[in-house]
Amino acid sequence: MLAAIFLNGSSRSIRGARSCVRSVLVWLAEADVLGNRIVTTHWGLEPHMAKHYPMVATDVNQILIEHADLITAGGMMAWVDLCLALIDRFIGRDAVIETAHRFVVDVGQRDQRRYRRFTPNLTHGDPGVRKAQLAIERDFDGKYSIRDLATVAGMSERTFIRRFSSITGLPPMAYVQAVRIEKSKDMLIHSNQIVQNIAFAAGYSDHSSFGRKFIQETGLTPTEFRNRFALKSAGAG
Repeated sequence: MLAAIFLNGSSRSIRGARSCVRSVLVWLAEADVLGNRIVTTHWGLEPHMAKHYPMVATDVNQILIEHADLITAGGMMAWVDLCLALIDRFIGRDAVIETAHRFVVDVGQRDQRRYRRFTPNLTHGDPGVRKAQLAIERDFDGKYSIRDLATVAGMSERTFIRRFSSITGLPPMAYVQAVRIEKSKDMLIHSNQIVQNIAFAAGYSDHSSFGRKFIQETGLTPTEFRNRFALKSAGAG
């Protein structure tokens, strides 16, 4: 979902509104109304935006992005954030707080990082890159080097880096980190292992470096992520 609200800056009124993924993407990208403004959308649409609308600057880590005359929001429930932003702009902060209390919602800027899932594309048609991806998926806790992965892919290191980065959108080592963080999320949600053991199982020898990387990718500590998303049967770590 991508919702867009166009505002008449000085008159404090709404000039136009759009929602629904397809029409908004086409409208914003092709109507030449964005200029250099950054917009947001649902994190799952990032590859679609990059492929079909590369001229549109998107930041899918954000649920809401405000400009003087444009507000965009991404995510199924982002209309809540959008409504609170409009109340704040047109009425005031006190009204935002009262509305949040009435509707039992949180006040404050949220982001999408904690909700994002890393879902690699394995149907791109490059067998060498796919072999490397499957090797990483199978042994995500392994100690990989560019040379190791290039050998798996059957390419020179330079060719491998170029093709892998172009196809997956990430350099090889960043891809390995993304897979490890995604696997650690699953372990935090579905197991009662302590965080230190999950870090080790995900391929991190240093618990502190795992924590820093996890916060960078999700905006939460591993324990905060578990407390928010884990099943009740899984213990806290």
